[in-house]
Amino acid sequence: MMEGIDFKKAKCIVEYGTGTGIFTEKLLENRDDNTVIILLEYNEEFYNLLKYRFINLM
Repeated sequence: MMEGIDFKKAKCIVEYGTGTGIFTEKLLENRDDNTVIILLEYNEEFYNLLKYRFINLM
């Protein structure tokens, strides 16, 4: 799902329906330091899980 992303050139990546963060983790690992990652999650349980899981990256 991520093979089309050029992580060296991407200025902004939007992940819609982040769920439990499986792809989020890979996006954060591979992104350039200047790339902005925007996560959109409607489900409150998943949102709270993501907030807890990635608290140090916010």
